[in-house]
Amino acid sequence: MKDQSKTKQVLIQELVSLRQRTAELEKSEFERKRAKEALRKSESSMRAITDSAQDAILMMDPEGRISFWNPAAERILGYTSAEAIGQKLHTLIAPSRYHEAYHAAFSVFQQKGQEAAVGKTLDLEARRKDGKEISEQLSLSAIHMKGAWHAVGILRDITDRKRAEEALKESKTLLESIFNSSQDLILVVDKDLRVLMSNWKSELYAGHTEFPISSHCYEAFIKRDTPCEPCHALSVFNTGEPILTEYYNEYTKLFMEVNAYPIFDDNNNVIMVAEHVRSITDRKLAEEALRESEERYRVVFEGSIDGILAVDLEAGRFMYCNPSICRMFGYSETEFVLLNIEDIHPAESLDLVKTKFELVRREEKALSSEFPCLRKNGTVFYADITAVGTIINGRKCVVGFFADVTKQKQIEAGLEKTRKELEVIKIAADEVSEFAESIINTVREPLISLDQNLRVVTASRSFYDFFKVNPEDTVGQLIYDLGNKQWDIPKLRELLETILPQETTFDNYEVEHEFATIGRRIMLLNARQIKQVLGKERIILLAIEDITERKRAEEVIKNNMMFQQVLMDAVPSPIFHKDAAGVYIGGNKAFERYLGLSPEQFIGKTVYDLSPVDLAEIYDKADRELLNNPGVQTYEASVVYADGTRRNVVFNKASFTNAEGKIAGLIGVILDITERKKAEEALRDSEHRLHTLVQTIPDLIWMKDKDGVYLSCNTMFERFFGAKEADIVGKTDYDFVNRELADAFRKHDNKAMAAGKTTSNEEWITFASDGHRSFLDTIKTPIYDAWGTLSGVLGIARDITDRMSVDRIRKALGGTVQAIAVTVEARDPYTAGHQRRVADLARAIATEMNLPIDIIDGIRMAAAIHDLGKISVPAEILSKPTKLKKTEFDLIKDHPQSGYDILKDIDFPWPVARIVLEHHERMNGSGYPHGLTGDNILLQSRIISVADVVESMGSHRPYRAALGIEAALEEIERNKGTFYDNTVVDACMRLFREKGFQLAKA
Repeated sequence: MKDQSKTKQVLIQELVSLRQRTAELEKSEFERKRAKEALRKSESSMRAITDSAQDAILMMDPEGRISFWNPAAERILGYTSAEAIGQKLHTLIAPSRYHEAYHAAFSVFQQKGQEAAVGKTLDLEARRKDGKEISEQLSLSAIHMKGAWHAVGILRDITDRKRAEEALKESKTLLESIFNSSQDLILVVDKDLRVLMSNWKSELYAGHTEFPISSHCYEAFIKRDTPCEPCHALSVFNTGEPILTEYYNEYTKLFMEVNAYPIFDDNNNVIMVAEHVRSITDRKLAEEALRESEERYRVVFEGSIDGILAVDLEAGRFMYCNPSICRMFGYSETEFVLLNIEDIHPAESLDLVKTKFELVRREEKALSSEFPCLRKNGTVFYADITAVGTIINGRKCVVGFFADVTKQKQIEAGLEKTRKELEVIKIAADEVSEFAESIINTVREPLISLDQNLRVVTASRSFYDFFKVNPEDTVGQLIYDLGNKQWDIPKLRELLETILPQETTFDNYEVEHEFATIGRRIMLLNARQIKQVLGKERIILLAIEDITERKRAEEVIKNNMMFQQVLMDAVPSPIFHKDAAGVYIGGNKAFERYLGLSPEQFIGKTVYDLSPVDLAEIYDKADRELLNNPGVQTYEASVVYADGTRRNVVFNKASFTNAEGKIAGLIGVILDITERKKAEEALRDSEHRLHTLVQTIPDLIWMKDKDGVYLSCNTMFERFFGAKEADIVGKTDYDFVNRELADAFRKHDNKAMAAGKTTSNEEWITFASDGHRSFLDTIKTPIYDAWGTLSGVLGIARDITDRMSVDRIRKALGGTVQAIAVTVEARDPYTAGHQRRVADLARAIATEMNLPIDIIDGIRMAAAIHDLGKISVPAEILSKPTKLKKTEFDLIKDHPQSGYDILKDIDFPWPVARIVLEHHERMNGSGYPHGLTGDNILLQSRIISVADVVESMGSHRPYRAALGIEAALEEIERNKGTFYDNTVVDACMRLFREKGFQLAKA
């Protein structure tokens, strides 16, 4: 039986123990589920943020390896999440030139979570997977998790904005430099008297450290709810005229000088008022002090019981005297200033008085003695005279103070009485004191009272229970000695010995300490200092609240919230949270800037409170659609930023649920696409213009990929293949022409792509649309994508069939002209080669002048036969070795007209006949046959004119020896602008002087 009883007892104990463990497990499971749900909600929110973000979001572990990589990072940098996770960030995306600086900075970050880039936004270069470097903006934040520092980074492509930002930055830097260089307050207000800009002095003049930009100026500076009367800024808005005024700021207790001036728009309307505010308090105080000083001097001087006398030592006369001294001596002020020392002292004391005053004059000592004085009526009285030397209006003077001895004694007696009265008051004041007694009530938190020596007077029961101590070891003990000196806590000493003596009361003073009996605890201390009645002793009441568990829970929540907020704040796009009713419950820094409001100003509000009605209705409708159909929502809309600008944005929204799985609200990301929309519109316009141009150009234009597959073509190309673009795109040459021709096309494509530059070839092509055959000049150019990768080839073919015919005609015409030139020179053997050399020099001059090749060809042709008219001149005149008679020379002068008559009916592509006619005309009209001037002469004719003179003078003639090239050059330079064209002469001179041109030998 005994064994059975024992067994039963054991079973009961085990059953009780089992129930206890079951209850503990149930509690643990409940806490685990709640933590798991909180974690799921946090992860869901984070996933919604990162998946919706248009910027790359990435995270590094303490070793610098990538631990998070969102979809936007994949798009921007080219690596998939699987490729990026676990890689060293700097090795993956940072150019090698940044690696050394990165290693140095990251070692500091690993230890302290601090580095020059943390908490800032930096512009830098990143390397994509394909090796291309792109400009990015990096926002880097640090977060401490699991005992180590992690980094969160946001990357945004800023290539398109960098130039504008740099220009803006330079402008802003200049403005801020000017704005903040002033030692006075400068601010700008709008018509609602809201402060738009303010420099660093605003904190001083507003009287607080955080000056509220966009607040009303009267709220910030004079703490009023309405504008002051009169308001100088409103006056400037009304009149458009500047105002200079002064006022006294009751809030800061400063005198201000305000210079307010208008800022106009392009229509001369006042849109802002700039105010230059300067503190004139020192000046005012100085003026007031001077006025008070002068008033005090006047009161002292005129109202003084003692007589005051100023003596000019250099002139030996009295300068000033007050009414008291006049009454004392019985003179009027007018009479007194006419006296001297001998008139106010008895004769027997004059030597002593003068000796004393001489000492004062030499600045050896001040005078303070009793002297006999002589009244106007001849009576003598004694005065206590104090005299000091000084300078008045640049002159050495002595100022003396005269006091009747009797009156002085009366004053001393009165002072003695006053001192005795003060002693009585002091004794009474020392006996008056306050005594206060406080009773420690029964409260849940530990409570303890200390005397002025910091010894325990009493403690509450909860104090003994919580800290596991007893009254015997507590009451009467120095608080620092309690529990074997466990209470010797530095922060407690700071509260009791430094803060409390100055503050009297102090609330929520946080102390963390390790206790031997109860472990590490975090406590809030609330202290009150109470004076006792009828004495100076004081009692300190100290209330203690244990917040250890609350702080731990808050720390967990804080870490989660901090991570989420750091992540959101690092995103440069506005992010916001709303609950299921559409009420704002949070947002990031970018959202605050977008609204122009602090969290306190927008949390708890709806879109109808913050946006214009037309936009609010659009936002609210979209929110309700998402909440009714949970998931992800993306749409474009128009928004109004805090600065009043309306911008195009993309809203990326996602719904989230609560612990019960019900829709709890939504989170949204706003991506500004205004510039992108403008760029897209410009691109569409550009593409439209390009398409119109391509379709209009009469050349064949097409584009293929690297494999020869057609991507696009124009109308002329459709004619070549006899098919529409829609039927050509996606096919190759082998689908339209025979293999031999298709192979030739493919060979030319590959040649251009292999060379990496434009290539050309000429070929006969038969058009499929009508069967006609054309000779094409084909140019093929390799094309590359945005990353420099070869993507295909662009072809342009021009029909040059007609040009080929013209070239053949020109070659035939050139042969004909050459035959004519040879015929002319055959009749004039002395000038053989003259026309050829003139043609060479004229062509060189035209080339030096950068004339078109077609004009140069015409000049060469005309120069080669410019003397064709000499065919009508008798040969004996052409070769006559002596000077020609007038009649003979007149025949020679007819040769330009003769040449013109021969050539005028030939259809040259150039004005050959006119050039031949004008080649002896001169700029001033002195030439022949028609005496033309200036621009009435063709430029081609002016060029051949110069070439003809230079060649003629430089060559042998039947009637004279060659004069030489130098003489020819001197001729054309001397008559430049008179006979010959300036530009033509300059070009000819450069050929011979600088480029070494020489005429061919005859």
